[in-house]
Amino acid sequence: MINTLITPWEDQFYDPALFDAAAGDAYSDEAEELYFDLIGNTPRKIIEYGCGTGRVILKLADKGHTVTGVDISESMLTHLDKKIDDLPPDTRRRIKTICANGTEAVIKDSHHIAIAVDDFLTHFLDEERVLYIFRQIATSIDSDGCFITDLRIRDTDKLRQAQHTYPKNIYTYGIVHGVHTDKGTFSASMKYWEDYDTASGILCSHQTFDFIRGNGEVEKTVYKTLRQKLFTQQELVTFAGMAGFDLRQFIPFDRQKDSNAGIYVFQLKDSFQHHRQ
Repeated sequence: MINTLITPWEDQFYDPALFDAAAGDAYSDEAEELYFDLIGNTPRKIIEYGCGTGRVILKLADKGHTVTGVDISESMLTHLDKKIDDLPPDTRRRIKTICANGTEAVIKDSHHIAIAVDDFLTHFLDEERVLYIFRQIATSIDSDGCFITDLRIRDTDKLRQAQHTYPKNIYTYGIVHGVHTDKGTFSASMKYWEDYDTASGILCSHQTFDFIRGNGEVEKTVYKTLRQKLFTQQELVTFAGMAGFDLRQFIPFDRQKDSNAGIYVFQLKDSFQHHRQ
């Protein structure tokens, strides 16, 4: 059942307009800055898995890095490519995009750093695929390169409530404005409820987005479904180790709220480096 869609629209989760407008559970600027601090200002070759509409790689390219963005969503990359077209020529030349599932991407170049932001690894629901993506990332970086990723903070109270039977609490992140679509610009309101299966560790988020006209009327309502595998730090480090990585650094977001959440910096093991050489 893990690899079977639980709603007809589950594989249509990502919407470029909603993503860019940060409608819903937006990723924090503080976490993003931690990535930039770790990467530094020395120009590097960087590959991002799950690049979306380019929130991170466009900033990295602007800082002088050469970047490759990989994403499974054609619509997200189309949106990103339009942004790239508007950049200065010297910046455009430093950006490449690849449309592919992270586990199926063919990466010919080697990179100094690989990144996967915003809970990327939690989108792989079974152990085999998680291990495969770690191995894929290992082959896309230099022998002395590193892989930086993160796990988000999970609210323990919400997880407990997500285990309850229906009816359930519905949450909202309020309203955002300036959501640009091919039918005009709208405001958007997101509401959601969650199911959490402790046996599998899979959290399912059921979300509704209202696209609101300037007069307050709803243009349309869209349902979206997202499932994520909630890893512990030990599980993540174990998978990384099986793919040839050691945990070099862990920067917690807030240990009191969630000891698993934070930035993970992995480096290839010495034995793996020697094997590749």
